[in-house]
Amino acid sequence: MVYQMLNCLHDLRYKAHLLHRNVSFSNIMVQQNGPDGKPLFILNDFDLATCVTDDGKFVDGPTAKHRSGSLPFMAWEKLSDLWALHERTDGNDLLPVGHRLRYDYESLLYVALWCAFKCEKVPALKKKVAEQVAAWELGPYDDLATKKSMLLGQPHSNRAHTFTQFRFTPLFEPWRKWFWSWIKAVSSAVSLVDDYGSEACPTDLYNESDPSVVDYETMNGVWTRDNILKVLRAAEPTPLPQ
Repeated sequence: MVYQMLNCLHDLRYKAHLLHRNVSFSNIMVQQNGPDGKPLFILNDFDLATCVTDDGKFVDGPTAKHRSGSLPFMAWEKLSDLWALHERTDGNDLLPVGHRLRYDYESLLYVALWCAFKCEKVPALKKKVAEQVAAWELGPYDDLATKKSMLLGQPHSNRAHTFTQFRFTPLFEPWRKWFWSWIKAVSSAVSLVDDYGSEACPTDLYNESDPSVVDYETMNGVWTRDNILKVLRAAEPTPLPQ
């Protein structure tokens, strides 16, 4: 599922000039017997999709001020934006929430983790799984953003501690290293935001330096399909067909 969706999101962005903006568990369907006889995963529900230029600038589509995804799967920067725009103001004259392809990639990570938590019913894990799921969908936007940014970007030892608290089902436990490799591969992107600020609110350090120091589209090559695929392929517990 992940590999097909990475290719799908990449092609949507660079071939069709579309950003989906709502990658979630309920928006990915599966055809058990695809054209090659293998499962085919299909991304649906383009209600929030937007058209973008070659360099990712908004052209046309929904400009929802309060939505750019589903809470449990929303990228941490989007949650932080919503907190700043919605919970810190009276709700008037809010700017449309911007979007980048890397946010859809990050949402895909949470969808994959969601599957590892929930797709196999294990009574002994029911309470822990419920807590893990609630941590991503209940509470103020800033709390949700903090939990996800800590998972992706806090110091290695603390990030590892957070990750080891996750309870995967037996079916997905062999893939723990695979998930951890994905998280490690993109952790430097959080550091870039910490150092230079978000695209909407750059820090003084960014303003005083060469503007090209941060590529916000990919976070300097971190959040790209090819980088993620390379890392994940190397971390598979058993080789899968290319």
